[in-house]
Amino acid sequence: MRFHAIMMASGFGHRFGSNKLLVPLEGKPLYRHVLDRLLSVAKTEPLDITVVTQYEAIEQELAALCAAQGNPTLRELCAAHGDPARSELCVAQDDPVLPLYVVHNGEAAEGQAASIRLGTASVLRRAGENRLSVSSEMEQPTGIPAQSAQEKQAGKPESDPQNVAPESMRTQASPDDYLIFFVGDQPYLKEETIHHFLERLKAGKPLIQPMKCNGRFGNPVAFSMSLAEELLALQGDVGGRVVIKAHADEVHPFEDVTPDELRDMDRPEDFSL
Repeated sequence: MRFHAIMMASGFGHRFGSNKLLVPLEGKPLYRHVLDRLLSVAKTEPLDITVVTQYEAIEQELAALCAAQGNPTLRELCAAHGDPARSELCVAQDDPVLPLYVVHNGEAAEGQAASIRLGTASVLRRAGENRLSVSSEMEQPTGIPAQSAQEKQAGKPESDPQNVAPESMRTQASPDDYLIFFVGDQPYLKEETIHHFLERLKAGKPLIQPMKCNGRFGNPVAFSMSLAEELLALQGDVGGRVVIKAHADEVHPFEDVTPDELRDMDRPEDFSL
């Protein structure tokens, strides 16, 4: 069993008035609080992390973080994927046990469903489970990047098994795995709580496990890998609610969390507390 954390960092911050994810809080950008805790959890848990963002500043910051540790540059990673358009960037930590990936979200205006699709497709593609086999009679699976013009010009078959992430960038996946969606504006979510959340998944193996406190559901939400196709089919600004509603009898909330941990930083005044 592995855990695939997908951090959604593509919001426009309408209530905040601008991109809040890069606003400093306690010495670092807002989104880094959750991300840094996930990286710490990954030291002891079978966890990989995918950041889905529309912001080049976040992509560049994470690339610089890894480059400072002697890792490939953003340009080299693009070349490894054969994708100069930057549809997906794999930013690997210096320790291969702690993989960190960045997926560019060019569909952020659609809403949260785009981040869910892109993050899910990225995990599946790295796992080699999607061979991107497309014919004139088969529609491209939602959220999975189509074959690039460069590949077509080079005569590379769309069904070529090599049309997936390079071996060194792949993520193992199995039906027992979980796709876990985090947001970048919950800076007070504790590392200990994340550990307990994962332990509950291991023990109970629920189909869906959201966080819940005082009757309020919140993020993160874990979905069994068996629901990947349903997540790839999501459209609009609905998040995973459609999938949760479709399997309401198999939702098992995790309630060992405080209200402060689920609090979103939505307005400028939230940063002055």
